[in-house]
Amino acid sequence: MLCSKCKKREAVVFLTIVEETGEKTQLNLCEVCAKESVLNSYMFDNFISALFNIESEQNEEKAVGITSVIKCPKCGLTYDELMKCGKTGCDKCYENFSSVIMPIVKRIHGKEQHMGKVIKSKQFDMIKKQEISRLQAKLEEAVQSENYEKAAEYRDMIKAYTQ
Repeated sequence: MLCSKCKKREAVVFLTIVEETGEKTQLNLCEVCAKESVLNSYMFDNFISALFNIESEQNEEKAVGITSVIKCPKCGLTYDELMKCGKTGCDKCYENFSSVIMPIVKRIHGKEQHMGKVIKSKQFDMIKKQEISRLQAKLEEAVQSENYEKAAEYRDMIKAYTQ
């Protein structure tokens, strides 16, 4: 599909802009036109703001209090900088800004833990670990609810996986 702006290069950015009236506009841009367009500044800033919900007054009030407090000790990234660019500076940022980042990650991905691609040879081990974790959680629930017969079943299943 060709770029709807220059009509020369292949489109790599596909946008559907929905107006307040509900009218939809399809925009297909090549990399060059996407960088030149308002997408790069105005729309991207609004997207990041919407993603982090920093436009609401409630969050702005929270941000004022958090801004002066949270700063990554490893890379020095501040809360304001994180909100502005939407990117972390290092691995420790995820720990330091977890109260801000995790709800966003959960909203986007459906869960807080990222599950990337796995090498086929390691896939079975990963599935096995996940199943053991799930069974351990079930075991704890059964013990908490004093359902010791079910707990014994889960214990035996865990033992079978670990041998």
